[in-house]
Amino acid sequence: MALTRMKALLVKRDINLQMAEEMCFDERALIATNSGGSVELRKSFKLDRAMNTFPKFLKLAALNSYPLEKAIKKITNTPAKKFDLEKRGRIMHGNFADIAIFQDGKIAHTIVNGKIAVEHGKIKIPNNGYILKNNRS
Repeated sequence: MALTRMKALLVKRDINLQMAEEMCFDERALIATNSGGSVELRKSFKLDRAMNTFPKFLKLAALNSYPLEKAIKKITNTPAKKFDLEKRGRIMHGNFADIAIFQDGKIAHTIVNGKIAVEHGKIKIPNNGYILKNNRS
């Protein structure tokens, strides 16, 4: 946590779900997952945090009338800036083409580094990405 200059809130039990949801929409909050959802793990079981973190947040944002543009920024540009990930977090010329396309609240298609990795919910190219490292290392 010293590397990222971030703080953590650890909750063991009796989580106040309403407060946790409100915290998601704070201007200082970003939404991220620590799961890349490796192909090997997906073969044995579906990782909820790998596949559903962002769809759940976007659904929550819609239910709370939170602007879609701000919600998308919290899961793309804001984390990329925070972790100094160059050419990530925004769709623009020269950046990596990492795009998730949602359908009915679930990830239907994913483009990783400009190539279709998931199509109609099925993995097409299993290892098109690579581990991201920030520029502080």
